[in-house]
Amino acid sequence: MNAARNVILLCSLWPSICWAQPVTVATPWPFSVTPPPTWTRAPTLTGNSRVKFVSPDKTAECAVIVKEVAGLRAIAQSDLDQAMIQPVEPGEVAANLSARFNNVTVLSTSTALLSGHPAQLANSIYSMGSPSGEAWTQVLTVTAATPGFVWTVTCGGMGANRAAAEKAYSHWQFEVTTFHTHLMIQRGR
Repeated sequence: MNAARNVILLCSLWPSICWAQPVTVATPWPFSVTPPPTWTRAPTLTGNSRVKFVSPDKTAECAVIVKEVAGLRAIAQSDLDQAMIQPVEPGEVAANLSARFNNVTVLSTSTALLSGHPAQLANSIYSMGSPSGEAWTQVLTVTAATPGFVWTVTCGGMGANRAAAEKAYSHWQFEVTTFHTHLMIQRGR
């Protein structure tokens, strides 16, 4: 019993020792990310999604999306960081999500760090149509920018209805809310 308590204490103090080995992705800009130890890598479904991991019960997933943005190439990192230092407005998040999803509710917005860069964080829940009917997702989105790139980490719980998505998010909350802290963007090429 004491051994189990010690492991839990160590994992809460130094979560990185309890996570799996890092996965390195080379394009379009090199980065590494360490998934939760029991999660598996899954195929990505969009061109900008560079890596995705799913929980053992398939009710939660995390993905790293890296989008090249030519207009950001000439902007200094300090200017990009300054632009990301304030939380995004909930109405802006809702408007962006509502263009693609239904029943959008923005639960909160704040700031975080993504590989040492200021980032905007949003916690939202929404539904979407799927071949088997409606599906729901509660998602934490963390977005930062570097010259030429927008980095977005999404993690969330999924379910057939809102309550199931909230339950999955709650069950995997530690993994969902800390995954972005395990992303390391490589400096220079």
